[in-house]
Amino acid sequence: MVDYKKDFPILERFHYLDSAATSLKPIQVIEAEMEYYKEYPANVHRGVYKLSERATEMFERTRDSTARMFGAKSREVIFTRNTTESLNLLAATLGNSVLRKGDTVLLTAMEHHSNIVPWLMLKERVGIRVEFVELEGQSLDYEDFKAKVGKYNPKVVSFMHASNVLGTINDAAKIIKLAKRSGAITIMDCAQSAPHIKVDFSRLGVDYIAFSAHKLLGPTGVGVLIGKESQLEELPPFMGGGSMIREVSRQGFKPAELPQKFEAGTPNIAGVIGFGAALDYIKKVGFGKIESVEKGLLAYILKRARELGYIKVYSSQDVGNAVGIFAFNVDGVHPHDVSALLDEANVCIRAGHHCAQPLHSQLGINYTARASLYFYNTKEDVDALFCGLENVKKVFNA
Repeated sequence: MVDYKKDFPILERFHYLDSAATSLKPIQVIEAEMEYYKEYPANVHRGVYKLSERATEMFERTRDSTARMFGAKSREVIFTRNTTESLNLLAATLGNSVLRKGDTVLLTAMEHHSNIVPWLMLKERVGIRVEFVELEGQSLDYEDFKAKVGKYNPKVVSFMHASNVLGTINDAAKIIKLAKRSGAITIMDCAQSAPHIKVDFSRLGVDYIAFSAHKLLGPTGVGVLIGKESQLEELPPFMGGGSMIREVSRQGFKPAELPQKFEAGTPNIAGVIGFGAALDYIKKVGFGKIESVEKGLLAYILKRARELGYIKVYSSQDVGNAVGIFAFNVDGVHPHDVSALLDEANVCIRAGHHCAQPLHSQLGINYTARASLYFYNTKEDVDALFCGLENVKKVFNA
């Protein structure tokens, strides 16, 4: 078994179980960013001198690597700041071009706020209708999905590929097929799936996917939107400024070709280059290895939880169809207190509503504690978690 601790030095001191919030960054990613600032710290797409040309080459190399990993064309890859900005870009531009008052956007009951709030903002601005597919246990109710596609004839179906609370991996192929019955534009939030399982954009036939570099070993401040070329061509620009234009006069402008059309201003150059190093690292590890390690650890964590009567598990226990999310509560103890006590043992977990308040409301709770796994975790991390939970029980007499 490969020991990744040498590439993630923080793991020598901490049991990091919060990768769903942000993954750790290997030293190779950190060094790639440092190399940019030290060796070729110029802007991209604007200079004809060596430093700028080198920066542009490395920046575009990451775009090409992203396209290859996710089954897309390079010109279909748009760099944003994060998944949230990618989804906001789509809501805003579709709201300015396609969606009209009374049109329906269909979401799911497990969505992150990033795939709810932009559409609610559009509801206020344009008057669209926002509807939700309900759950059946910890999975989507596909019969409800089918019924609501038939009832509302949605213009847009936007859904998360994997839940950041339940861990459930939704059946993307089935959802896309059902959505296409109404001719809906399909959007897939891959923030929690892209780091853990192979996502093939072209094979799925989805119109758009969005994810963040910082959950894929990359730096913060870099997001990705991948869209079908024909769809992106029809959308209006999201922001105006430098780089996104072909021609500007006092009274008008012509946007640049893809992908620059949606990349106004100076981007996070160092971050994108660092993301390129992250993709190289993930390719070296392989999604097969990532899935194997995570599923083994998820099975182990669920087994340990079942042995304790004071832990309520909310995330999916279907290991074969889930990413490494373990959402739980300790009876009688607020999740923030659980997290704080675990922190004293150098165990890092998340506590709160995880930007999914509607889902928590449906579960009948306000907050959960959440441990989330990645391939660099080990059984020792899980054992440290449960040792800490035993201490929580003692302190609070749970």
